[in-house]
Amino acid sequence: MHERNEEGYQTLGWIINQSENGLFLVIAEEPIQQEIVEVYRGGMIGVYDYRRNPGEFSFADLKAWIDAQENVRTFFIVNFQFAIPGQQDIDRLNFSRDMLTGLGRNLVFFTTPYGDDRLARGAYDFYSFLKIRITFHDYMADGKKGDVILSLDTEAKKQAAGQQEADQQEAVQEEADGQREALKEEQKEEDTKYRLQEAYSLRKQAEEYSDETDYRESLGLLLKARTIYEEVLGAEHLETASVYYDLAIVYWKLYAWQQAEALCGRAMEIRRKILGENHPDIAACYNALSQIYKGQGKYREAEELCQRAIAMCEDRLGEEHPMTTEYRNNLAVIYGEQGKYAAAEKIEEQVLNIVIKVLGEKHTNTAASYGNLAYAYLEQGKYEDAEKLLKKALAIREEILEENHPDIAETYNILAALYEEQQRYTEAEELYRRSIAIYNKAPAKNDTGIANAYNNLAGLYERQGKYTEAEELYKKAVPIYEKLLGVKHLDTAIVYNNLAYLHENRGEYGKAEELYRKACLIVREMLGENHPRTVDIYYNLAILYDRQNEYEKAKEIYRQALPIAEKVLGTNHNLTCAIRNRLEKLCDSRENGL
Repeated sequence: MHERNEEGYQTLGWIINQSENGLFLVIAEEPIQQEIVEVYRGGMIGVYDYRRNPGEFSFADLKAWIDAQENVRTFFIVNFQFAIPGQQDIDRLNFSRDMLTGLGRNLVFFTTPYGDDRLARGAYDFYSFLKIRITFHDYMADGKKGDVILSLDTEAKKQAAGQQEADQQEAVQEEADGQREALKEEQKEEDTKYRLQEAYSLRKQAEEYSDETDYRESLGLLLKARTIYEEVLGAEHLETASVYYDLAIVYWKLYAWQQAEALCGRAMEIRRKILGENHPDIAACYNALSQIYKGQGKYREAEELCQRAIAMCEDRLGEEHPMTTEYRNNLAVIYGEQGKYAAAEKIEEQVLNIVIKVLGEKHTNTAASYGNLAYAYLEQGKYEDAEKLLKKALAIREEILEENHPDIAETYNILAALYEEQQRYTEAEELYRRSIAIYNKAPAKNDTGIANAYNNLAGLYERQGKYTEAEELYKKAVPIYEKLLGVKHLDTAIVYNNLAYLHENRGEYGKAEELYRKACLIVREMLGENHPRTVDIYYNLAILYDRQNEYEKAKEIYRQALPIAEKVLGTNHNLTCAIRNRLEKLCDSRENGL
């Protein structure tokens, strides 16, 4: 046993003999894992080897194995890296965290450094419950290979100087050459390992930038990682497919629909070849594609793909798995954007019941589910029901999160919007200001939350006729959106539209028209002609012309907007009906000479 690993063995001994129940992690290459198992084999240690029992991580299977050994207190789960090949396996592990700790045993998970990297990247919940991480180092009893080669070279020179036989010199040289070649291969392997570590680091950085909504920086890093994976692993490898998937998500966030759809389809193709059709990673691709289609206003396709993803997750992971509930929530959003609020409400109620059952009342996901259902109520005018749920969500977040957490600010924003709809302007203003105060105290590096809060409070002031105060806040929001998101971003277009509406209400029609057209160009470029947001801008622009008695311009825009609204929203949607009624009114007025 190498002296560098003496401390690791001592720690394992302590876990076995004295430790309270808990989760532990051992990082060691496979040969070292087997060495450790052999050292402790024969004692009251349960050993489960995932190399001998391959397959995805399953809490139910692990629990059944542990429960069958009532007198065993400590269990070694060896070669755990084979149980977590994909992100979905890690998600299952996160979901089982509380259940694992509830077994009341010492569970020692063994994995390689690569497996540890995968856990560190995605298994945040699991990692938070680890009591101790132990790292075992690999070693070579005969020293470094480079030292061996040097000694062989020296010996060969001595033999040549002593005029020994040529065949002995040749044999020594061949041996040295062989070891040099071995070193070259070893160096090649090290180079490969280094490049993969570099790619992993790039993906980690990209993830951090994405979390901060800096998608352009994230995109650049992911493109570099993709190049490494394609060169080292090939274009048909699962890890390469994962990078394609990550890129698709970033392109989706940047509204680059064509690139997002192509990369997501490519990732799905590779995963389907390797993993089969009915795998959670395929469901993830279906869900991502549904979001891409939803962003383009292709609700029928989005709905179909999202339902397919849900069905696959229910089949493979169960109705109560986090992926299943997440995708159900996505389906509810798709329904909501189509004005199908009753259908959205039904799904959100199902999701909330599952989340409460699995996670309990005091959990961030439970708070989020309360907020989602509240929003469905809000859209239907069920203000009292919405307020109760939002207050529940706020109470949970204030209790379990730090004082100035952005999620608390977000809840203030939604509750303020509810009060605004009820014309409870004083209460709404107070909450909007609370939200702004939180963002100002601890804003994220690239967070648009404060810009959203400025925009919302500006809308409240505008609604009350406080145009000066509203304009001041809009002008604070605009440069934040432009800096963080760019001038050709949907959120930027929305604030342009809002500022245009302000100018319209002040009778500044020229400024309003300029901003409406600016917003319209962005929306059409990002989303296309056949999208609900495009309809919204057309409608606003037509009303502007209507107010200026430019009836022919107004009719032209209404006629342009109506078939789009009927196609993407339906003939009976509120906005469709409003456009149709205004167009008919204008036409009747002109025919009657009014």
